[in-house]
This record gives sequence, structure tokens and C-alpha cells, in this order.
Amino acid sequence: MRIKRDFIGMFDVLKGILMLLIILVHSVEFASDTMMADPAVGLLLQFFRYSAVMMGLFFVISGYSFQPAENLWLYIKKQFKMFLLPYGIIIVASAFLRCVPALAAGEFRIQDISVVLVGGLYGAIVPIELFGVWGSGVVALWFLPAFFFSNVIYQLIRRIKNKKLAIALIWILSVGAVCFSSVYQVQLPWCLVQSCAALGFLETGRLLKKYKLLYQKINHFYILGALAVWILSHVFLTANMAANEWSYGPLSYAAAFPVCVILLNLYMRTGFAAARFTGLLSYLGRYSLWILFLHGAELLIVPWDRRLGMGFSVLGLSPIVTVGCAFVLRVVVICLVIWAWNAVMRYAARRRIGSAISG
Repeated sequence: MRIKRDFIGMFDVLKGILMLLIILVHSVEFASDTMMADPAVGLLLQFFRYSAVMMGLFFVISGYSFQPAENLWLYIKKQFKMFLLPYGIIIVASAFLRCVPALAAGEFRIQDISVVLVGGLYGAIVPIELFGVWGSGVVALWFLPAFFFSNVIYQLIRRIKNKKLAIALIWILSVGAVCFSSVYQVQLPWCLVQSCAALGFLETGRLLKKYKLLYQKINHFYILGALAVWILSHVFLTANMAANEWSYGPLSYAAAFPVCVILLNLYMRTGFAAARFTGLLSYLGRYSLWILFLHGAELLIVPWDRRLGMGFSVLGLSPIVTVGCAFVLRVVVICLVIWAWNAVMRYAARRRIGSAISG
């Protein structure tokens, strides 16, 4: 069933798929970094080598729903509550929760807390030293400040009355960010480089909606060409939006845009957005921000290091089986937490309604 018009939650299924892929990526990286080399794990790593499309799609979807803010200050406050406030809460909570095993073993050090707080305050993607103090990387949580600042910057630029100047500024900042050094060389605070790189994807999403490109029939040769570019990108290009690594600079960046457009167009044409059998994926997509919060927290709290990798090896699990176990365990625990929270909220709501009626 082909989707013919926009509706609320139309991208939930796609966001659910993307969130599962993000969790899978980190499970693959865990097995690759902590266990012996495995051909199957290596193949999966190759599949995720060019991740610009997977990460960029989130920003394209956000750009698709773009609306000029009537009150910029209220918009910024709303974005702060949605992204930066949870980010700060997760960083602080993770800093203390990861110390629980050390406290139990009597090996607590103040650095166990400070490295997380310093890294979180700076918004470091990878470990960084600031004036002699070490800060750890925020891992998946980089998405939150990047979403906040990219949305705010985009709103500010789109308020420029000269539309040609606004569009030019969006792409200048995007290309300039891509040409900037990777985080392994220079890290600007608060994921500002990644935020600027995301502007091009936000603008693509806005144009998709403006010209209704998701509902137009696209030439099959264009589809095949874009998918060929995607496959070749995984073989020859490296693109890591979080680390700002683009092996061929703007070329690696530009390759993502036609693929994003084609995948979204195919997604709408297949009818997955409203299919009955995609209900679970839709549920995951609806709570994608919650999943990001919880997954980002467990990446900081749980010691996904060689000791844990050795533990899986002692159990006799191969690296590829370990990937599956880590992936399933993460997804199940995250879903259980979300289900439990919703159950508590429903129970509290019923109690409030009951009290109001009896009162």
C-alpha cells in the first residue's frame, strides 16, 4: 500500500529501524574491539563503514517537519528541554552509577566521576584532556547536543530575509564542517562541528517536503544509480558523522544525499509506514528518543571493555554470537524499561482520575 499523503508518525517505522541499526553498530564494535578477529564481524563492520546515510536520515526526517518558529526564545527553551536537559541528567547519573562497582569493591576514585562529567560538559566525542584533566567521550549521546544546536542554528539561518543568502550559508557551514579536522585531531565543544554538518541534511528534508519529492515517481535508473553509489561508498569511502571523518571530504558527504532521498521515497512507496506487521518497529520509532537516552546511558555505565569480551569468550560464545547476544540484551532491557515506565505513568494517571472522581 503506497502512502499518498503525510500523517503523524509516518517516519516512526523508519526511526525504529535506524535505532536498531545504531544498537547493532555498537554491539559489532564491542565484539570487534574486545574479541578475536571474526570474518562475519568484519563483514558487518564493512557494512557500517559508511554511516552518513544512517545518521543523516535522522536529520533529514527532522528537516521534513521544519516549521519557522514564531517565538525563537520559546523554541530554544523547548529544544533545551527535549535534548540538552536529558543529556545533562544522563551524564550526571551515568557518572555516579558507573562508580557503584568500584564502591562495592572499595576501589573508588574521584576520577571515575570527574572524567564523565568533564567529557559530558565539553561534549567530547572521544576522550580529551582539558588543562590536565581527562574527560571521557559521550559515545552515542553526541546526537543530543548536535540535534539541539543544528536545529537552533537552522532556525536562525532560515530567519534571514534574503533566502538565497540563507541557503548559501547553510551549505557553506555544512561543507566547512565536513572539511574541518576529525575529532581525533581537533574537538570543538558541544558537537558544534557535527551540528553544522547536519545542516545540509535538515535542508534536504525541508526541500523534500516543499517539493513533495516523497510522492513523485522517480526514474528507475536514478534509483539504481543512487543505490550503486551507496554500495560503492561502503566499499571505498569512510564517513563517520560523529567523529567528523569523511575520507574524501565533501565527496563522501555529498554521496549521502541522493541515497537518503531514494530510501525515503522507497519507504513511502512500500507502505511500511502504515503496514500492520511493522507495529513493533513503529513502537520503537515512537520512543526513539527514549531509546537513545537509555542506550547512551548504558554505553557510559556498563564497562564494554576487554574484560567483558573475555567473559563472553569464557562462555564459549563466538564473536558473531556475542554480537547477537549483546544486541538482543540491549534491545530487550531498553524495551522493558520503557514498558515499565509507561505502566507506572498509566497507573499514576488512573489514581489521579480516581481521586478526582471520588473528590
